[in-house]
Parts: sequence; structure tokens; C-alpha cells
Amino acid sequence: MKYSKIVKLSTLALCLSTAFSSSVLAEEKYHDADPRNSSFRGGIGTDDRGEIKLVTGGGFSNEWSGGANTQTNVLLEYYTQTENARLRVIHFDSRFGGAYVDLNHVEDVMNMSTVGYMLPLETNDKKLMFFPSVNYTYVNFDNDAINDGIYDATNPTNSAGANAIQELGFATGTGSNVSAMGAGDLIDFEDAHAASVSLYGVKPWNDTHYTVFQLAAGSSYSGQEMQFGNALFIQGMRTKLKDNVLNIYFEAKYDHFAFENIDVNGMDAPIDRVAGGEATYSVGFDFRF
Repeated sequence: MKYSKIVKLSTLALCLSTAFSSSVLAEEKYHDADPRNSSFRGGIGTDDRGEIKLVTGGGFSNEWSGGANTQTNVLLEYYTQTENARLRVIHFDSRFGGAYVDLNHVEDVMNMSTVGYMLPLETNDKKLMFFPSVNYTYVNFDNDAINDGIYDATNPTNSAGANAIQELGFATGTGSNVSAMGAGDLIDFEDAHAASVSLYGVKPWNDTHYTVFQLAAGSSYSGQEMQFGNALFIQGMRTKLKDNVLNIYFEAKYDHFAFENIDVNGMDAPIDRVAGGEATYSVGFDFRF
């Protein structure tokens, strides 16, 4: 389904859908794509639809007695066309792993708040690193905005939106059963509580090239019934720009979502299931200083 307000729901897959991680010149023990890396950074990227993403962030690290060390990082992303935004704060402690808060705003669709625990694992030679995580997510849907978008899509000149509504079992156009209901009166998503697991990995090939991957899946256990999943691949190249580090990367991502038992006004029974997926491809630059 190509209707924009519904396709945006694919962003449910996933709060943990990785932002390109930071590197640090002063912390050579952490790879550029290691989420424990707390250097300051700025970046820009664009996907195959022309969406521009701006990224900034940074943090600090501490060494404690007994060999313990900690890293605290903040990451902010902003998407210039959709006006979506993401704020992530993560704290790693070498004694127990990482805990984080991840806040996502998806314009005209929802707000998501995630808390999670991540365990860093790596081989002795650091040639392969894994970061499995378990997460809880609270999803608050913007029902008014979603229904306004669906209502607008009933305009017969909006073929993509009309096709999406027809797939849900409604007629479209002037005088249709959707139009007669009025904006804001069609679909009612409940707030959802969801659990998910994720596996993030980094494979350095040499001093300049590396691969990042992530697999994630989750499901709600209360509120709106839904499932979501994500697969991510990043190929990065590290180079120098004067005295600083510049990463150039290609990213491919596939998000999948499914909603079940959706309550709809004017229908005696809920919609059993609506599912879809979306693939995006991006290129970008990440400057570390």
C-alpha cells in the first residue's frame, strides 16, 4: 500500500533501526560503528525518495577504579521532508552492558518511546562485534491525523490513496461510505505496549572498510495488536579529512509491519489484518571531530 500515511506505519519497524554510529579519535579501542563510541559528530544522508536526514550527537566517557569504564552518548536525527525526529540516549558500563532510552516522533502517525538493555559481545581480536538487545516500546498513535489522511485519500483524484482505502474494503469518491463518516471517525488505533529483540553486528574488514548489520523483530502484548520487523545492512568506508575522520556509507533497509483486529466505524467486525513492507536505500556522510 503506497498511501503515505499508512506506509509511514512501517516506521514501527523499528525504534532500534540503527542510526549510523559514531567514532572517536581519542578512543581508538572502539570501532567507528561501535555504539559505545562517544565522539562528537555531524552527518547528512539521503534516501532513494529524496528524504534528507540530518544527524548530530556526542558524549563522554569515564575511567573508574578497578578497570571499569563508562560511555554516555546522545544522538539526534531529523528528517527534513517528513519532519520525523529521533532522540536516543544510551549509557554503557563495562560491568553490566548498556541501557538506553529511544524517543521517535513520526509526523501525523505516532510517537514511540523505547527503553532497552544492550549487551556488548566481541571476539578477542575485535574482528567481529555483536550487540544483542531486549526492548520495551510504548506506541501512542495520532488517530486524528491518521484519519484525516485516510479521509483525504478518498478523493477520486488521489489514485494511490484511493487504492489503499479500497484494499481495506471501502468504496471511495464522493458519497462513499468513507466520505460520509467524516474525517477523524474511521479507524481507532489503541495505544500499544510492545516487546522486541534485536541483534546489531559490526564486521571490520580492515582499517578503512567495515560492514554493519541488524535484525530485529517485535510484537505487541497489550493494546493494538501488531507485529514488526527490520533488516538493515550498512557498508561503510572510513577516511581522513585533514585531522578528522569522515565516514562514507551505503545503507539498505527493509521494514515490515502488520496490524490485526483494527476497529473501524461503520463495520460490524474489525479488519482482520493489514500488512506491508518498505525497502529504502540511502547514502551519506558522517563527520567525526
